[in-house]
Amino acid sequence: MRQVLGEAEQSAVRQAVLDHRPRDLGLSGQFWTRRLMGAADRLKRWGLTFQRPGKWAAEQDPDAVRRWHEEAWPEIRAKAK
Repeated sequence: MRQVLGEAEQSAVRQAVLDHRPRDLGLSGQFWTRRLMGAADRLKRWGLTFQRPGKWAAEQDPDAVRRWHEEAWPEIRAKAK
């Protein structure tokens, strides 16, 4: 595979991925995706892997979650529309 970026440029991009979210850099989304990164093999060469957050917080408060779903989420959803 022919590399378009030089070593210094690759290092700068890698550091940007580690230090920022896509939105911080003027891109859409909160998480780095394959679409945003271009190709998974590039990540592998840089020693990075795709990771998903855990399904549940270790110390989740069921009442706080319920309140968020009942109060905060409807407001967020309304603003998004």
